[in-house]
Amino acid sequence: MIISRILGRDGNLVGFAKVTRDLTHRRALDEERIARAALEQSLAEQKKIDELREQLIGIVGHDLRSPLSSVVVGAELMLKRGMLHDADAKVTARIARSAERMAKIISQLLDFTRSRLGGGMRVEPRETDLAEICAQVIAEVETVHPDRALSFEPDSDVRGVWDRERLAQVVSNLVGNAIAHGKADGAVSVVLRDEGDSVTLFVHNEGPAIPAEVLPAIFEPFHRQARRTSRNNDGLGLGLFICRELVAAHGGEISVQSTDGAGTTFTVRLPRTA
Repeated sequence: MIISRILGRDGNLVGFAKVTRDLTHRRALDEERIARAALEQSLAEQKKIDELREQLIGIVGHDLRSPLSSVVVGAELMLKRGMLHDADAKVTARIARSAERMAKIISQLLDFTRSRLGGGMRVEPRETDLAEICAQVIAEVETVHPDRALSFEPDSDVRGVWDRERLAQVVSNLVGNAIAHGKADGAVSVVLRDEGDSVTLFVHNEGPAIPAEVLPAIFEPFHRQARRTSRNNDGLGLGLFICRELVAAHGGEISVQSTDGAGTTFTVRLPRTA
């Protein structure tokens, strides 16, 4: 409100004039601007905290992986030379397995950090045969689990332009997951289908269904339900998340179906060219 004097021609005061302005809208705009600035500052600070945390995970993972690799190589070398007594050989084999599990966890942490900080997983596609990748992974799994029944059924043409190492990681995670969560005496099957411009991978295991309330979040990082239902609780709940990110990096899709009668099937659809 502004009040002004009104003077006559002779200079004498004859009255007052009042001008009133409604500042409610201006105050509302000022308050909105202040609130927006506070929110932006809070989001920026939270983003910085998240980046620092994930950078720390990456640094720790990198620094731990090198000495663990030395432990694994040293233990395997001692076992191959056959110079250890039975008791010492068992202890050394246990050391090697433990170090390998820890190395796997560290690799998952590094992949998780890269996916969050780098805008997705990096892949290096080149022409490769998915049947060869699956056969190699299955052979490795059979060495570790000789008592488990694994079957492999590939179509004749399942070649494409993909990152061989990364797809091996996907297949290994899915087959390992099928063994960990399926019935101890149940079969695990791996099937590859030629679908023209794409190839589809099916990994199936027999056993109890994944609870319906768990399925929507099964591919999320640090998924605790997956860890609780596994007989081999050595992971962080990152395996399926990493599978999803790697499949997405190839332009593909991953899904899961699970029922008590039919078991659980993970399906990966990959375009021929990533």
